Amino acid sequence: MVSISALAHGARIKTKSLVLGSTTVTIAAGHSKKVKVSLNAKGRRLVASHHRLRLSLEVTRKVGSKTRTVASKPVTFKAARRR
Repeated sequence: MVSISALAHGARIKTKSLVLGSTTVTIAAGHSKKVKVSLNAKGRRLVASHHRLRLSLEVTRKVGSKTRTVASKPVTFKAARRR
C-alpha cells in the first residue's frame, strides 16, 4: 500500500491511499533479496504530472489469512529528464 498527499491552494492536506505498484516474492528466513516494483498506469501518470512523487513504501507479510506490515520506508520517484 502506498500513501500520497496532495495540497490544493488554500486547502488542508488530504491524504489518500493508493496502490501505485506491487509485486509478490518469497524470501527464505534470514536471507535478503533485491525486489523490483514497477509503477502501474496510475503511478506513471502521477509521476508524469507532478514530476516528483514522495511515497511511502510498505512491505507486508502474509501468514495464513493475516497480512501484517513489517517495514515502511519513504521513497521518491522522479520523472525522467527530457533531452
